[in-house]
Amino acid sequence: MKLKIILESVNSKRDRNGNCYWYFNYTDNETGKTISGTVSGGDSNIRSIVRELNLNWDEVHYFNTQMSIREFNKIYNNLPYAGCTAKELVSFIKKELEK
Repeated sequence: MKLKIILESVNSKRDRNGNCYWYFNYTDNETGKTISGTVSGGDSNIRSIVRELNLNWDEVHYFNTQMSIREFNKIYNNLPYAGCTAKELVSFIKKELEK
């Protein structure tokens, strides 16, 4: 099968209160365009993008990156909010791909 997307979930290490924060990078291999957005939730929310797009895992390169909270915040604070549910995340991605 042809690799259609690259999906990276990025999370912070835990802050003082024990919270982790998440964003994703979605790269469409056909257009070469990368979409990034913050997520309410975590890894399972980001992985749900694949199911919502009706893709097989053979068509996806998925990986996770963890960063220090300081490094993470430098990037995270500049990203738009993409949503929480699979439907919201895919809607955000499709809208951004159309731009």
